[in-house]
Amino acid sequence: MKSLKTKIIAVVLLCCMSAVLICGGLSIVEVSKTVTKDSQQIMVATSDNKKITMDQTLAMIAQSVDGFASVCMEELTDFDKFKTDAQYVTDYTENIMPIAKQFALNTSGALTCYIRYNPEFTDPTSGIFLSRDDMDSDFDSIPPTDFSTYDPSDLEHVGWYYIPVNNGKPTWMDPYLNANINVYMISYVVPLFIDGESVGIVGMDIDFSMIQKQVEEISLYDTGYGFLTSSSDTILYHKDMEVGTNLSDNDEYKAFVGLLDDQDKSGTTNYYTYQGEIKCMVYETLENGMKLILTVPKSEIKTTTMRMVRQILVAEGLSILLALIVGILISVQITRPLKEITTIVFDTANLNFSPNPKLKKLSKLKDETGGIARAVEQMQEQLRQMVGKIQNVDTNMDDSMKQLTTTTKAVVEMCDDNSATTQELAATMEETAASTDTIYQSVAEINEYAEEISRLSIQGNDMSENVHQRAVRMQEMTQEATDRTRQMYETVRRQSDEALQQAKAVEKIKDMTNAITEISSQTNLLALNASIEAARAGEAGKGFAVVASEIGVLSNQTLETVTSIDGIVKEVFESVHNMGECLESSTDFLEKTVLTDYQEFKEVSEKYTDDANLFRDSMGRIKESVEVLTKNTENVTQAISGINTAVNEAANGITDIAQKTSEMVEKVSVSSENVDENKANLQQLDQVIRQFEL
Repeated sequence: MKSLKTKIIAVVLLCCMSAVLICGGLSIVEVSKTVTKDSQQIMVATSDNKKITMDQTLAMIAQSVDGFASVCMEELTDFDKFKTDAQYVTDYTENIMPIAKQFALNTSGALTCYIRYNPEFTDPTSGIFLSRDDMDSDFDSIPPTDFSTYDPSDLEHVGWYYIPVNNGKPTWMDPYLNANINVYMISYVVPLFIDGESVGIVGMDIDFSMIQKQVEEISLYDTGYGFLTSSSDTILYHKDMEVGTNLSDNDEYKAFVGLLDDQDKSGTTNYYTYQGEIKCMVYETLENGMKLILTVPKSEIKTTTMRMVRQILVAEGLSILLALIVGILISVQITRPLKEITTIVFDTANLNFSPNPKLKKLSKLKDETGGIARAVEQMQEQLRQMVGKIQNVDTNMDDSMKQLTTTTKAVVEMCDDNSATTQELAATMEETAASTDTIYQSVAEINEYAEEISRLSIQGNDMSENVHQRAVRMQEMTQEATDRTRQMYETVRRQSDEALQQAKAVEKIKDMTNAITEISSQTNLLALNASIEAARAGEAGKGFAVVASEIGVLSNQTLETVTSIDGIVKEVFESVHNMGECLESSTDFLEKTVLTDYQEFKEVSEKYTDDANLFRDSMGRIKESVEVLTKNTENVTQAISGINTAVNEAANGITDIAQKTSEMVEKVSVSSENVDENKANLQQLDQVIRQFEL
């Protein structure tokens, strides 16, 4: 397979076939499992749904009979009288009759409804028995069965009574054929008890065909069906087997019966063989003990699987065919641009760099082909630029060769002139060397004087630094003394203000003594008035007169004490006033004299500091100037030394120039020959450029 198109088709087809076969194989396996599982789930779901429906039907029948039994027990108000009084039983029966008929009419499928009393203490035919031939007719009351004609052990005829009583609980009886109306019936009987003693039973016979129809409606796949058995594995309904057939009697059904008897198998799918055919079975146990069984041949389940497998195979074939068509279309879509690019690449290999409209179109593609086209287009553009640059270089080199030829001739002529000039320069250099020696000696003397000045400026700078430090120290000490004096002034001022402020308290004491003096005068006057009033009172006022006299004495003593205090306060006030004047004089002296002197001393120290700074700055500038002068002198010395050396070297160099000029003339001749060779190379390069087609 040399064609890329064939390879692409083969790869696409191979990948698709592999994917289809793998997916198809897995799909077939999964479909087989899924269909089988779904079929089993369908059978289980159908069985569950049908069981629920049939249990609901049985539950409604049981609910109706249970309700009738409850009403019967409520109506029986005196059980002792019921056991001994026949008339009470008759009246009770007449009351129950319409209730029984109403319950029977409201129960779906009911053909009979009855209540029978315990024959041990009632009449053998006592009770109610309502019956009808079909669902469209009305119920008729007929004589109940005579218990006296049957033995209690005769379950065939009176088992419907004694079996529920012996069980002590509601009981579903097995279906039986009513020969009178040729209808299969199923009975639900509820025994009645009061304090553990049997009253009788309540029951209904239901048309079993109603249950059979529900089983008959079951249909699975093509031939799948359902049937019904009793709890003892007796056929109650089967589309092919007679009712009453016991499956245990048939050897071929032994395995099947074993599955029915295993309660763990209920509600699950099981497989059995019947007449050489494998079948799938699901069974459910109903509320009354009957077993609902669904069965379907396994081959019918596989038919669905095979149908889906065939559909998968057809889908795989169509997928492969579609993959072949898609592969062809993709290969054509991929190879067509590649063919066009290949043609353009061949043209490029043949040095044809002319623009191609197809390349422009291909470069607009967004896939790898477009990337290749853009790369080829970029390569052609770069090659065109390279060839253009080579052409420019060829032209420039040709022009350069012409200029080089002209320049070479001029260089030869200038070399001849340089040879004569260098000889004159050599003589001049010798004179220059003699002059530089004289200058060098003068500069050496200047350098010595500059060093002496530098030494003196350094000493002056050190002295100015010491003066500056002393000036700064004096300024700092002046500032410290000023600060301490100012703090002392502030302290004295603050304390004097506080003392004067406290002295004002003495004035308050004086005010208080004046007030006490006034109070004492009033008290003395009050004591005098009291003495006068006591004298007027006579004997009754003698005691009060003594008190008034004592108050007067106390008032005089208070006045004397206050007078003493007032004298002391005056002395204190004069002392405080004198102290205030002294403090005022001290603060004025500190503020106006001491602080002023310190301020002037501070200004002098600041001036002294500024002068020291100015002196230090001047010495510093002198030192810097001397250093610059020294450096310049050294530079001049070095320059003169360099000039002297350069002059000597120049003299030697000029001699060398003369020699090398002669050598240059020889090499220029050689360069002229190289120029001729480059001309030949340019001609060959021009021939190569002409091969490119731009």
